[in-house]
Amino acid sequence: MVLMDREQATKKVFPGKLADLVNVWELVDDAMTDRGLSRDVKTIYVSYTDPDRNLVAAVHPDQTTRTIEIALSLPPDLDGELTYDSTHLKWRTLPWAVRLGPDDQVSSEIMGLIQTAIEYAPSSVPRPSEDFEKVNRQGRYRA
Repeated sequence: MVLMDREQATKKVFPGKLADLVNVWELVDDAMTDRGLSRDVKTIYVSYTDPDRNLVAAVHPDQTTRTIEIALSLPPDLDGELTYDSTHLKWRTLPWAVRLGPDDQVSSEIMGLIQTAIEYAPSSVPRPSEDFEKVNRQGRYRA
């Protein structure tokens, strides 16, 4: 189930100066929806849930770095070269993120991370509140 079509999502989340990120987001969107995930557009991001409504991923455009951040429901002990801590994005069940620029492609490694997130999401454990309090005290984390 897709809750908002892609054209509406594009206008809402990637307006004006963020339009150069639309192509890379569409590649990510295809990767998510082709795997049966539902798209839901919020004010400044797009979330993806599985058929049981488990949050699998969220895509957020970052104006400062001119990239999109893809927060994923991955195991907390994951050790990946592409991933970084996503506490600054405030999703309790999406502990890791990857970043893509306007000219990037969705690599096989990222496809693998998406698949892992789909498989892990039903058993995802929310991060402790202390993780977010620490970020709030120290300022926004930057990869």
